[in-house]
Amino acid sequence: LLIGATLGMALCTMMYGLTDVYGILLSVRILHGMFFAFSSTVNMAVIPELVPENRVTEGISYYGVVQSIGVALGPPIGLALIQAGGYTLNFIASGGLALCGAGAALMLRPFTEAGQKVKNRKIHWNDIIAVECIAFAAVDVAIAMANGLENSMIALYGAAQGIVNIGWYF
Repeated sequence: LLIGATLGMALCTMMYGLTDVYGILLSVRILHGMFFAFSSTVNMAVIPELVPENRVTEGISYYGVVQSIGVALGPPIGLALIQAGGYTLNFIASGGLALCGAGAALMLRPFTEAGQKVKNRKIHWNDIIAVECIAFAAVDVAIAMANGLENSMIALYGAAQGIVNIGWYF
């Protein structure tokens, strides 16, 4: 799931730069959102499988720090790429980074104690959807959507106001 979701995000991101047909862009955006949702969920679920049990909290914390670094550096780098080569370059570079992430995911192996075997089992619907968390997830989706809307417009607003290097402000 991790590799599939990451590949899906990479391909969708690259598609943004390869088409200007509204219907295709809308379809790609919906797919991208679905792959992003799967990826975000799978990433958090995989961490306990990749680190020793007594360091799971540390592993999740590192994941959170790296996400924050990406959110801080992504906008200025993206805006620099747009200035250097346009939106297509930005989307292709972003998709390329996601492809690198999928490649890195291929190298991940579950952590095992010495002599312990990793159990292979089938994925069940209950492994993907936690019905008791749907209300909480709906609130989180609303907050994330508001944040996404704000972030998508701030660069345009900053440019319209003549703010130099607006990417460093969000």
